[in-house]
Amino acid sequence: MKSKKAIFIIIPICIALVAAIVLTVLVVTGAFLSPKARVMLALSRTFGSSSIISEYSGNQSVSEYGYAPEYLADLLKASNTLESMRERGYSVEASYALSELDTTDLVGYGTLSNIGMKVAGDVDTINRVAYYDLTMQYNFLKISLGKYYLTDKAISMAMPSYFDGYLTLPTDTFGTSYNASIFPSILGEIPQELESSISFSAYDLFCPSTPDKDSFMAAEDTISILKEFYDNIEVDKTGRTRSILIGTKQQECDEYRITLAEEDVLSLFEAYEDWYFSANQETIENYNVYYTYLCSLDSSFADFPSSYEDLLREIFDGYKELIAVDHEIYVYLDHKDRLAAASYEIELDTGSIQSMFGDDSAELDLLDEIGDELDFDDLWGDVFYDVFIDNYPDVDYDIADDSTDDSDFPETCTISTEIVFHGRDYLPERYEGSFLIDFNNGYSCEANYTGENRTDNNDIYHSVLNVALDLEGDSDSYSYDIAYEASYQADDKNLTVELTLTDEDRIDLLNIVSDSTLSLKDDTIEFNLEELTLTVGSGADESGVTIDAEVSFSPLTDRVPLPEGKERNLFTMSMQDYEQFFDEIANGLWWW
Repeated sequence: MKSKKAIFIIIPICIALVAAIVLTVLVVTGAFLSPKARVMLALSRTFGSSSIISEYSGNQSVSEYGYAPEYLADLLKASNTLESMRERGYSVEASYALSELDTTDLVGYGTLSNIGMKVAGDVDTINRVAYYDLTMQYNFLKISLGKYYLTDKAISMAMPSYFDGYLTLPTDTFGTSYNASIFPSILGEIPQELESSISFSAYDLFCPSTPDKDSFMAAEDTISILKEFYDNIEVDKTGRTRSILIGTKQQECDEYRITLAEEDVLSLFEAYEDWYFSANQETIENYNVYYTYLCSLDSSFADFPSSYEDLLREIFDGYKELIAVDHEIYVYLDHKDRLAAASYEIELDTGSIQSMFGDDSAELDLLDEIGDELDFDDLWGDVFYDVFIDNYPDVDYDIADDSTDDSDFPETCTISTEIVFHGRDYLPERYEGSFLIDFNNGYSCEANYTGENRTDNNDIYHSVLNVALDLEGDSDSYSYDIAYEASYQADDKNLTVELTLTDEDRIDLLNIVSDSTLSLKDDTIEFNLEELTLTVGSGADESGVTIDAEVSFSPLTDRVPLPEGKERNLFTMSMQDYEQFFDEIANGLWWW
């Protein structure tokens, strides 16, 4: 009896235990996940636990680097370390040399080999102060190019070998300080409409960009906006499958449709628009002065938007016209719920861009022209050169061109892209894809690519990418092949990269080869470019150059140096001060 009672007790327990195991397996494998949760889990596995998708979906248990294997961690760790240093401050030492110059077309062939430059500097990102010491080297000869001190208000330069003290150029009041100096009598005065707006931060201009804590992604309201956008994403299982080669076997991968509703896309874009105009209001106001002045130079600009901000808002409106549709992305998951493929296609109503500027497209032509005129070089050439010589000619931009055929403007534009992974354990080990943008008026750009990422026992990483690029014009077509190959050795951190561009006749147009090492030691990043060779053309038309360089970054441990001696403000110096200054330099060069 006792044995029978024991059986009655053991059997239910065993059944419950088996059921618990099966239930656990089903939960772990995602059998009970909704379509959205399943797809987001697959995307999290692809992009890593640090991605926004992983954060909002709660998939924090996936690998930090997603599909990226361990042997890529060194590069990612170095990037994270550099980002951290840029937030706190860093010291940098860099040097490069033109070790070889191989061209018969460049004047001075052979004389420029072994010429180089060395830079040592400290950047305090918290106090926004920087210091750089530049030295030029030619064979065994070293020439100081000056010590530079950068702040938000000014840039200063010292050259102890040539003159005492240091020169200072105020940048926060550049326009007004310039007009108060001796330069207007020599070069001409900056118009009063512009002088107060011509200012800039020397620190921002010459220092590498630092993380922007006020960026859209870091804004306080963005997190909730993105979370709402994520919550509104719709995912449904279509019931269709697609046969995809995974490893060496064909798999029927389930198709899922991700839908981004038009109103949600517009809401997110409008949130970015609001942030953009709020965060850049001061810059926009400064640019508006230039914009107003340019418009005043010619009556052709009379019908253009009255302010630079209005121009930007019209551009934003144009983007909103383009994206004001539902967006559908199709993804395919393999038997392990991994992202095996993804595709996206959309037809945009580009004709709406033209129509919103009017039937005669005058403002559209103006938009193209102002884009050319606001080029940096043109801006200084067209505005400041004419201003400095006290000459205000009517600028004939030839905006209105009656010969323009409005029918050439595409009414629609089709964009499609796809990527398919074929790896077994590591899906991106082999992949292929395409990208097409077709303006539906005879012009198109299509790229088809194949690639692979593999490792030799986690010791050497190989990456190969081949791209076939086809450009179609109204009457002409061009084809190019791009080949990229890289290998990374985990033991000595050596990275070799080669990139080749050839035309449809297999003639080399460009070849780039680099051999470098990257190491991270005690929070110090050392990058050694042992060789970078750039070759243009082929055969008799071939020319090239070879460069080697070294760069190291380390955390800032001391205060940034400040200039010493007497300050010489370039905008407050008199003509006599300049004469004495140039005599001092001449004497320094003579004795040097």
